[in-house]
Amino acid sequence: MIYLKYEDCEYSDDMTSGGLISPVLLGKLDAIREEVGFPIVINSGVRTLEHNRHVGGVANSAHTEPCYCAVDIKIRSRAQRDTIIASAKRHGISRIGIARTFVHLDIDTTKPSATWYY
Repeated sequence: MIYLKYEDCEYSDDMTSGGLISPVLLGKLDAIREEVGFPIVINSGVRTLEHNRHVGGVANSAHTEPCYCAVDIKIRSRAQRDTIIASAKRHGISRIGIARTFVHLDIDTTKPSATWYY
């Protein structure tokens, strides 16, 4: 069973929306969590279009419908970030955004493979 913990944040969407996340992505996240040996803390998962605009997300964000195939994972250290990224790559995630406090992972097949920095 996957263990994903949602962090409280001032502008978060419905905290029960995690059930809408792509089952394929959830399977990959569970495999990553099992491999890295620590909880995966999601800062941002499923977003409404309004919330996506509020947080500055792109218009065709993988966080929104119909895909719901992206998450931003909270990171506590550079080592934790590097461990998550390496595991994500091993599990076939090829769209990775790297920020100081989170890692964006998505499996949107309508977009090209990419790694970027915020």
